[in-house]
Amino acid sequence: MDLKKFIKDQGLSGFPIGLGGCRILEYNFDSCDYDLVVFDETISDKQIVSFENDLITIHHASLSETNTKKLLQYDKLNILQDDSWNLKILLAKISKKRDSLFSDYAKNSLIESM
Repeated sequence: MDLKKFIKDQGLSGFPIGLGGCRILEYNFDSCDYDLVVFDETISDKQIVSFENDLITIHHASLSETNTKKLLQYDKLNILQDDSWNLKILLAKISKKRDSLFSDYAKNSLIESM
């Protein structure tokens, strides 16, 4: 799949973009869709788009995200586009604080379950 072409066709060339989900795992299945995280600073619902006989889910995100659950979802994204290096910096911070983010997420989950 030509993700660069998809990004250009969708008008997303100006934003940092990462690939996540099951497509970045060493072993994935043909049924996995492509999860693109577009850091366009908008709060939009995810979009599912068909491209070259595959499904691509576009998630909109912010580089200034503070929600622990979302930050953990960004961990290990494969960077597809990041001219400003801001996404690389964010992912480095997430990686560095991964243990404390998991701890915080676990505490929040316990509190919410009560």
